[in-house]
Amino acid sequence: MEKINRENKENKVILTKKDIKALSSDIRIGILKKLYSSSKTLRKLSDELNMPKSTVHENLTVLVETGFVRKINKGNKWVYYELTKKGKDILQPHSKKRIVLLISSIISYIGSIVELYLYALSLHHEKV
Repeated sequence: MEKINRENKENKVILTKKDIKALSSDIRIGILKKLYSSSKTLRKLSDELNMPKSTVHENLTVLVETGFVRKINKGNKWVYYELTKKGKDILQPHSKKRIVLLISSIISYIGSIVELYLYALSLHHEKV
């Protein structure tokens, strides 16, 4: 039973609201795609994406904070960035991973729809 639970956990990528916000940027998706083949420095990513280093750095910071990318210091003056397991799992749609969204706003959204429906019903009953 424990092995099955472990396998189920390994087949899931759990995304929070913060993760989805991080993935909602075309720049950050572009960075993830560039890092898929190999680790790269900020300068290399900036050159490949044809963007200022400051823009790439700002977006890399978000990807590092959300756990899609990690910084690697290889003992020289350059810092490399590479995908984490979570980052690779997002880019591998053919793997047998399930993506689980943990967003409290979905519940709020559903609640709002119900409230609007009930409000519309009350207006309809007042007219009758």
